[in-house]
Amino acid sequence: MTNVMISFFLQNGDVLFLGRGERNVASVFRNEFPAVLAQSYFTVMRLTDKRILPEYLAAFLNHPATQTKIRQMASQTTIRSVPASEIGQLTINVLPLATQHKIVEIVNLQRVAEDIETQIEKKRQGLIEYKLQLFLTH
Repeated sequence: MTNVMISFFLQNGDVLFLGRGERNVASVFRNEFPAVLAQSYFTVMRLTDKRILPEYLAAFLNHPATQTKIRQMASQTTIRSVPASEIGQLTINVLPLATQHKIVEIVNLQRVAEDIETQIEKKRQGLIEYKLQLFLTH
């Protein structure tokens, strides 16, 4: 590995934005694996402003109002694409860090609630299938 290549590796707290396809979502990279490179269809955002949490930026990019703006920015080719230069034009409201932490906590709790709802639905479907199986075999 050369020193030039090291700059291309993802760093803890980088925000990855999926700029191609129907779902243009953002997520925060955490050092779970060493020496990770992002695919070309990701825009990697490395925050230099310590007043913005990476998770807050990801939540901002994933918010429905921002997603509407992003859809409007997308080029309408065969595969929808959002240029990094367009993402850079978005204006983010820099809230106090304490508020950003609260927003991130709410987003995380929403994700946990969605996971629980998914698990409940899977168990409900399993129960229905089990009951149907009982009726059909007896």
